[in-house]
Amino acid sequence: MKHRQFKLTNADIQTLEAAERETREALAVRRLQGVRMYGSGLDMQLVKPVTGAARRTVEDWIKAYRACGVAGLKPGWKGGNSRKLTVNEREELISTLQNMTVEQALSQEEHLRHGPLWTLAAVASVMVKW
Repeated sequence: MKHRQFKLTNADIQTLEAAERETREALAVRRLQGVRMYGSGLDMQLVKPVTGAARRTVEDWIKAYRACGVAGLKPGWKGGNSRKLTVNEREELISTLQNMTVEQALSQEEHLRHGPLWTLAAVASVMVKW
């Protein structure tokens, strides 16, 4: 039997429980519960179905907790839009895709490589030209 290397103290467990009660983010609660349950001595086979996470994911949560404490278990997504194009660039790209064929927009070599239909790779080639 493998020796468990991650154990929480009673103070750690209380801190995690308090954080679970205070947060409104479902993902953060899952992470907090997973770390608390496994660190309290529960078997991974019990932790996985409760959290809905794979073993490796729970292990990643434990690493994050060890490195940064409760703060390491907060979701990293900050919200907002991750678009890389400005509104004008986006409109220009849409116009190009609607009004041109791949053959018209790309060089002969690129057209042969990408084929006659718009693909993600063909769109990327058009964007590189900007």
